This record gives sequence, structure tokens and C-alpha cells, in this order.
Amino acid sequence: MVDGRVTLAPSAGPPPWAFVVGRAFLAAVPADAGDDIVQALAAFAPQHAVDLESMVTLLPLSGDRALASFALVVPVHGSETVSVLVRGASAVDVYSVGGSRRFAAAGVAPWLLADFQSVTGVVIGGAEVAPGPLDATGVTFRSAGDRGDRLTWFVDSSAHEPAVDDTVLVGDSSRLSTAGSDTVVRPNTAIGDTVVLPSSPPRLGSDLPEQGEALPRYAFRLGAVSYRLDDSYYLGRQPRAPRIHAGGTPTLIAVPSPTRSVSGTHLEIRQDGDAVVVTDLGSTNGTMLLPAAGAKERLRHGTSRAVVPGTKLDIGDGNIVEILPVSGDEPSLPPASNRKAQP
Repeated sequence: MVDGRVTLAPSAGPPPWAFVVGRAFLAAVPADAGDDIVQALAAFAPQHAVDLESMVTLLPLSGDRALASFALVVPVHGSETVSVLVRGASAVDVYSVGGSRRFAAAGVAPWLLADFQSVTGVVIGGAEVAPGPLDATGVTFRSAGDRGDRLTWFVDSSAHEPAVDDTVLVGDSSRLSTAGSDTVVRPNTAIGDTVVLPSSPPRLGSDLPEQGEALPRYAFRLGAVSYRLDDSYYLGRQPRAPRIHAGGTPTLIAVPSPTRSVSGTHLEIRQDGDAVVVTDLGSTNGTMLLPAAGAKERLRHGTSRAVVPGTKLDIGDGNIVEILPVSGDEPSLPPASNRKAQP
């Protein structure tokens, strides 16, 4: 991308990724993706501005040639925002003057998308590679389709003024018009007024708990009862757990629905890392998402969103779920044998 340098980390064995670098984007696709896909991306390389939707349309998402993994990093034209999209086994480590974090899909389909600001560097590669401090060493990137383990883009830190880490979420996933999109974004849970000077390189994971320290848990309120998100919860008129569920069997919460507007198994709420993720489980009437600030949105069949404290979800018949912030106080939790919510 412009205003930065790019290096490539070569692979000791068969290289897993093919990279394309343009004036206004970085892209990574599997090394065996095909030269035609690489060249289609490379055709955009001279352009000074591209949009994320145009880039995604170049990548097969279904059929025999569907790409199970890829990553795109695209600055939003006319702003200081950088959009990052990951799919499958790819990961992007995003470095900013206020900290750094790993951005990976972690099984979310079809992809994970978020916006970041004050970005000073990114590393694109596989999620299996452990994150670490920004390392600008490597060979010079030469041409579209260069293959390797990781691609690093970074700015000259001596020219970067200190600023607040002000990661911005993508609030409207309709920017990508792919049918069935259930893009999930992660909220920024880092301390908003932390400033790190360029002379002190940010270390990835600096805003995460130390090893052995329990991850802070959010909670949600349904009626008069609060539930700590140390479990996955299924809400509905008569919720049923799936036969196979990652992370163990979810806790079931039955809600009253005299008009039957709430589906049998309607909504899932879980904490995924430092994010609260809600998923409509194929309900008939959908789930109304009411953010503390911003426009309301109806979640349709299979749609997931990461939500922040203060967000409310209306699943019908007066059943309102409110996402609560992390607190030192333990939320009340009824016995597992009697987890019926009171409206």
C-alpha cells in the first residue's frame, strides 16, 4: 500500500500463501488458488482507491474453486480507516499506536470484517503462526503472486505522531452484498485513552489478560434475571440443543411467548474471546437488534453480530435481552434445572 514498506517472510517448506500488493490494498490467497485469481487481484494494483466489495467479488466463494481462506486489507478512500476482512485459516495482526491485536475468523462464516484506525502496521499470514511484536525483517516483495509465510506492511514510526487507539467497528455489513452474509465484527474492548509512543513498539495482545488470568466475562439481562456469559445460551419458546455444538452443550433458556412469535430455538448468545456474539438461529420472525447508539437492525436466519454493552435484542412477545458490561459483581443465575426467564 502507499505510504509504507512491504516485506515477505519466505517459507522453509511449500509456501502456504500467495500475496498481492496494490497501491490501495493487500491481499492473501492460498498458494494454490490459481494464477487467474492472482492476476485478477493484480489488475487492481495500480489503482489509487479500491472498495472492499469489488475485491471480494474477485474471489470464488462457492463451487469447486471456492477459496476456504483469504485475507484483504483495504484503506477506506478519503478517510483514516483501514478495513480488514479475514476468512478461514487466515489471520491479520493489526498494529496501531494504541496497541495491537490479532484478527482471525475463528470459524465465523463466511468471513469476519472490521475497521481500524491509526494503523501503523499489519502482518498477514496463517492463524497457526503465533503472534508477536511487529517484525519488519524479510525479503523485499517483488511482484504479484509472490509466495511465502507472512506479508508485513509498516509505516516509518519516526514519522508517525502519537494518537489514541480508536479502533472503529464496521456497523453496517450491508457494505458487502454477498447473499447470506453473516459478517461478525468484534467490539473494541481496549482502554480508549491509552497512548503508546512510537518509540515503544506495541506488543500484540497487550490488551489481553496475562497467562493464567481469567478472561473478563460479560453478562446479559433477560427480564429480572442476569446471566454471566461463561457459557453459550440458547433462547427460545422451547429451545433445544444441537446434537453437535462446539464448546459443549449450551444452556437453554425458555421464554414465554403466548402469540408464538418467538421461535422454538430462536437466539444464541455467547462470549467469543473479548467479544459478545449473538446469532439468530433460523427464527421465523427474526431478531431486532437495538444498539445503544445507531440504527436498529433485524437479524435474519443465521445472521451473527458482535455487540457491545447497552445493546438490546427483541426476540418477540416482550422478551428483551440487554447486553451488560464486564463487572466485578457476579450476576444472579437461577438453578440450571429452572432457567425460565421472567418477562
